[in-house]
Amino acid sequence: MVYLTFFLDAWAIFDNDDVFRMIQREDYEGETWEECCDECVRYWDWDYSYLVKGYESNVIETNRELKEISTDENGDEVAAPQEVYNYYQNAM
Repeated sequence: MVYLTFFLDAWAIFDNDDVFRMIQREDYEGETWEECCDECVRYWDWDYSYLVKGYESNVIETNRELKEISTDENGDEVAAPQEVYNYYQNAM
């Protein structure tokens, strides 16, 4: 099994020009790292309700951007190789 963690910079812009940002973590597992990337891409149309809870009517825009991909190596979280980033970007 392969485990990939995607760290995404997520934000919401509100009608009073306030901006709320947070780092979102998504964990995926699969037989290959390609499977993990494909699964992440499949769920790119994300549920941002936790980001704006209680202020939904004031939201102008939400978005997110990939910051980092990490993998598990013998129990340690390490940066994923460049080929994982390339595959992910092409899949998007």
